[in-house]
This record gives sequence, C-alpha cells and structure tokens, in this order.
Amino acid sequence: CKDETGRYEHTASLNQYLKNPLEKVYTPLTLEEQMFETVMMGLRLREGIDRRIFHKRFGKDVLDVYPDSMQELIKQDLLNYSNDHLFCTDKGFELLNSVLVRIMEEAGL
Repeated sequence: CKDETGRYEHTASLNQYLKNPLEKVYTPLTLEEQMFETVMMGLRLREGIDRRIFHKRFGKDVLDVYPDSMQELIKQDLLNYSNDHLFCTDKGFELLNSVLVRIMEEAGL
C-alpha cells in the first residue's frame, strides 16, 4: 500500500511477520523517490504515465525531470510519448528493468 509521500510494507523479517502478519512499516520517501516510484509503477502499465497527473502532483513534466535518460530511451525506441502519456514501446517492455535502471541512474537513486 502507498500514500502520497511514503510507502507501507510488511516487515522483511519472517519471524516478525509470523508474529503479526497485519503489521506494516511506514517508510517516508524523498521527493526524488516519489517521482521515481511514480515512473516505475506507471511504466509497467500499457498506457504508461499520465503526464498531466504527474505534472499536477510534482509541478514538472516527467520528460523534464529525467531529460537525459528520456531522450536516450526514446532514441533507442524503448519509450515513446504523446501529449498525455509517456509509455514503453514493445521493445521497452521487454527491457523494462534496463529502462528503469537508466532512469534511476539519472535520478541518483
């Protein structure tokens, strides 16, 4: 489960989880982490990231947040965009982990 500024997740400890499987740990996220998680989750969808929603939430176009990696990935035909969405091409879906690593490198995460 996720809120706007952090993430809730189960403990990584099996023993702790077995003691209380409903307990969740909250991890606050920096703005950079929030933007990257939005990109990471959005690019897993066929329709991709809604650029208007990203801009409304973060005050920036996703293409401007990661200009170098976006330009490179679009040139390599791994990402594409329209006025409203940024999305993976078929080739980009096949190489999604590599796409995300490249964006993460530019994000400094």
